[in-house]
Amino acid sequence: MTNFNKKSILVFDVENTSLIGTGFAFGAVVVDVKTSKIIETIELLSSENLDKCSDWVKENVLPKLSDIPVCKTDFELRTAFWKFYQVWKDKTQVWADAAFPVETQFLTDIAKDDIVNREFAMPYPLYDIANFIDVNTDRIKLSSLKNLKIHNPKDDSLASAICIINHFKNNQ
Repeated sequence: MTNFNKKSILVFDVENTSLIGTGFAFGAVVVDVKTSKIIETIELLSSENLDKCSDWVKENVLPKLSDIPVCKTDFELRTAFWKFYQVWKDKTQVWADAAFPVETQFLTDIAKDDIVNREFAMPYPLYDIANFIDVNTDRIKLSSLKNLKIHNPKDDSLASAICIINHFKNNQ
């Protein structure tokens, strides 16, 4: 596929306490672009700031996260993502879906955790699925994957990954 510069993509999604809040959960998937097979996944929830979630997040997001592994602090959450990213950064093209403001703020917070070592080590460029697929399109429905929950960050990442792979396959 000429639209991907690596054999696989890493797609991640972050859940925030509010639109311009703190990232408290993330999910990420690494998917082979030729076969659409999942290579690896990760998901994690921080319990540190759940009490600061907006009413919308409490109603629409938190119920979808009951089966996600939990850590105690946002720093642990960001560190887990950083470690996952370090394994895959040279092997994948990194994507988010509608990356601003949530995912880009999460990456900024990760960089700030160790600015000396991370400032120039973050995903660059960060590819955005919303540049290719209308942001109002239901990714889970479009992906045709079953048993996924919207606002579950790993499920949203997987659906978005399949959508962008299919987009490029269908538009070659």
